[in-house]
Amino acid sequence: MSMFGKIKGLLKGKPKAAPVEEVKKVEKPEAEAKPVAAKKAAAAPATPKPAPVEVKKPGEERLSQVILSTRMSEKSVRLAEQEQYVFEVLKDATRNEVKYAVEKMFDVKVDAVRMTNVRGKVKRQGRRNDWSKAYVRLAPGQNLEGTEIGA
Repeated sequence: MSMFGKIKGLLKGKPKAAPVEEVKKVEKPEAEAKPVAAKKAAAAPATPKPAPVEVKKPGEERLSQVILSTRMSEKSVRLAEQEQYVFEVLKDATRNEVKYAVEKMFDVKVDAVRMTNVRGKVKRQGRRNDWSKAYVRLAPGQNLEGTEIGA
């Protein structure tokens, strides 16, 4: 008999499962159930509420160094019409740092910041450095037209 035949024979001759006995649930009267619940509630320690997360503002020196330059391209000019501006920022800058830096430098209200990492181009002599780009969306009605940046 082949190996498959033996396996087939083993599968056919499965032993039948023994019948399972039903377990009866015993219900306790309500008077007994209440003190037990009260004991559990009294024994459980109160869980402290977590403290709200506070965002720390970076120092003045750091804010002045976060934004390196503005990126002017066809896409960034198109976005400027929709109150979004593109900046080249430090590689290790965070969204909050960029937000506070733009608010401080241009005296505007920032609605959102999106960050992207850009890889440097590969050239014959090697490769250019990687850099980060920040897309900053201003609050409705605000723009940077009065400054050196604008559409």
